[in-house]
Amino acid sequence: MFKEMKDAGYVIDTDTYVQVMREFRMRKMVKDAVELFEHRMNSPFQYLSNECSLLLHAIASAVDPDLDLMSRVVKKYEAAGYCLLKSDYEGIHCCLLSAGKFDEAEQIIRTMNRAGYEPSSIIHKQLIFGLCKARRLEEAIELLDEMEAQGCIPVVETAMIAVMRCCCDIDGVDKAFLWFGKMVKKGFDADAGLLDVLVNGFLKEKRVIEGYQFLVEMVDKARVAPRHATLKNLIEELLGERRLEEALNLLRLIQKRNYEPDPEPFIQYISKFGSVEGAWVFLRTLSKKQSKKHVSVLGCQLVFQSFFNEGRRSEAEELFCKCPRYIHKNPALRVLFSSSGSSNVVAASA
Repeated sequence: MFKEMKDAGYVIDTDTYVQVMREFRMRKMVKDAVELFEHRMNSPFQYLSNECSLLLHAIASAVDPDLDLMSRVVKKYEAAGYCLLKSDYEGIHCCLLSAGKFDEAEQIIRTMNRAGYEPSSIIHKQLIFGLCKARRLEEAIELLDEMEAQGCIPVVETAMIAVMRCCCDIDGVDKAFLWFGKMVKKGFDADAGLLDVLVNGFLKEKRVIEGYQFLVEMVDKARVAPRHATLKNLIEELLGERRLEEALNLLRLIQKRNYEPDPEPFIQYISKFGSVEGAWVFLRTLSKKQSKKHVSVLGCQLVFQSFFNEGRRSEAEELFCKCPRYIHKNPALRVLFSSSGSSNVVAASA
């Protein structure tokens, strides 16, 4: 169409061009937008500010970026005597990463340097994340080392998690652990994100106790504050291996950090496999008060009900007898025991 217009001697005025180009970009008609851009650059009208940047961004935002279209835009732009801006290079870099062209993306960074533009930390992080996503671990680590040598410490600190996760997926948690130790020796501090990645690495390999021991060591010695999700996930895995004592230690840590405790995994475990003593320790741990005999009414109700649901009436009765008098006198709990055939225990505790 544009060739026909040119042959007929017609040109598109600026207002029409802006409206049509905007419509093309909104509708993701990238190829048509590029052809319109080329037609515009061949016209006598003045180049519109940021038009190249907007078009490169539209190409980069596609699900499968078309590198040929990107090349056509850049060539036409430079042929008209214009120089790419830093934002233009960043758009091209993003496009290359999206297409998995990591070598070309690194070349863009070098081209930026030659053009006098200092690549932002985001550019380097995007490249490292892209390499990790493509499972090109050695290249990601090499680039991370380069960033460290150049003093880009914030880039290294934020990209370490992606590299660590990639290392766990490809080489296993042992190799990731060694790399983690190497970074710590260099002076980088462990944080909640790195702890989460390594603990999950242990869990994926069914090495639950090692994951627990590592977390406890990092909390005690490195003063790392684990994420709530990390603790919850590890608790569920510990209970799956019938490690109630270790899970209760993490519950205490959750409360110490003022996170909201989740009693459900404990109740499910205790109702099926737990002892009366284990249930009592759980109720005491769940309580926020310091008194040795204080337990929450709601916690007791949930545990009693779970015992009854599993047909463990004797355990429910024995646990009831261990509870303080305010639990014995609670109307809802008395009704629960009476309706479950344990009215004699209720009467004896009156």
